[in-house]
Amino acid sequence: MPTDAERWRFLADHGLTLHTDGGDYGYMVHWCRTSGPGQPPKFFPVSNGKTADEAIDAAMARYEKKQRRLQRMDDGSRPAETVIAE
Repeated sequence: MPTDAERWRFLADHGLTLHTDGGDYGYMVHWCRTSGPGQPPKFFPVSNGKTADEAIDAAMARYEKKQRRLQRMDDGSRPAETVIAE
């Protein structure tokens, strides 16, 4: 389980924002991209959770999963095929 410092460092390193509406919604981690002068920013959700820890942990897990998938693609290794017995 990551520490609070590791969670906040992850958000800072990846340019992510933690957002809440203060109600039943919970927390959402998202990143923002500006469209240009005079254009509204676009928000892209990454993960959500009932607590800030849950939302950030889900974002970290998603990042790690994607990195493992990219690593396998770079290595040229393919996942074993699943055989379904009939």
